[in-house]
Amino acid sequence: NNFGQEWQVTNADPVLFHKAGSIQYPEKCKIPENAYTSTADMIKHIRGTAEGERLYEMAKKVCTKATGSHTQDCIFDVMVTKRLDLAAEYQEGMDNGGWNIEAPKKVAHK
Repeated sequence: NNFGQEWQVTNADPVLFHKAGSIQYPEKCKIPENAYTSTADMIKHIRGTAEGERLYEMAKKVCTKATGSHTQDCIFDVMVTKRLDLAAEYQEGMDNGGWNIEAPKKVAHK
C-alpha cells in the first residue's frame, strides 16, 4: 500500500544490515497479494477466531465515542493491542475538537 511505500528505506538512510536484501531502492517494495488494503479488511480477518470475535465486541463497546473513520481505527487498535484503554485516546481527540497531532517531544537523557 502507499503508506508502506512511503517508509521504504532509500539511499539517504543509514545502512542497517551487513547484507543488502533482494529489493533495493529505487525498486519499489512488493506488496503481497494477500495484503489487507483497509482497516475493515484487517478487522474482518481478526474476527475469524473466537477470541477475535470477543475482542471485536469489546472494542465496539469501548469505541462508541469515536466518530467517522476513527471508529474503525479505534476498534482495530483495541483489537490488535488488546488494550481497552486506547479507546480513551479517541475520546480525548473528539473532546478537543479533532486531532492535533504534534511531533514527539525530545527527551533529554541524563
